[in-house]
Amino acid sequence: MTRENIKKAVSDVAETAKTTGAKALNTARKEVEEAAGQAGSALKDAAEARAEAGKDAISDHGHALADRLRDQAGDPDQSFRGRLLTVVADGVSEISDDLRGRNLQSILERTEQFARQHPGAFVAGAALAGFSIARFAMASTSDHSSVAQAADLPETGNATVPVGRSEYAPARTVAPTPPAGRTSSAPSKEPQS
Repeated sequence: MTRENIKKAVSDVAETAKTTGAKALNTARKEVEEAAGQAGSALKDAAEARAEAGKDAISDHGHALADRLRDQAGDPDQSFRGRLLTVVADGVSEISDDLRGRNLQSILERTEQFARQHPGAFVAGAALAGFSIARFAMASTSDHSSVAQAADLPETGNATVPVGRSEYAPARTVAPTPPAGRTSSAPSKEPQS
């Protein structure tokens, strides 16, 4: 073989390798894109299924809340509080039914439309929802009993301890009993002998 024949043979092999490599690369790229598309589609479907399950759970909680509000209302004809709780319960129940009857895309579209038409109300509602969620999270993760609060107070004899708490009245505070041998927590003004 001559030098030119060897050069041509090497060039042909290199060109064949280049063409074969490019085809293999394109095939691999297509397979990866297809697998990624399938994985992305599977992830999207799983996320949608979880969102739908979450939407249904929120709707169920809404109905349970409406039932508790109706129980708290008692006879709605007897008091203003009863009528108010019944109206709120009906509203919560209606929203829960509406939520269950819509798909996630529809809910997102309506939310976006409302936000564009009423930006102030949307921001205020989002802030209110955020505060409510934060308050609920704090209430469910910490113990707000008077014993726990009293344990954090300094033992000076002048501290007040929260007593009783109702959802309609603020907590009252009472001064603790004075230590044995003293009638008051204030320092004595009599000279000691």
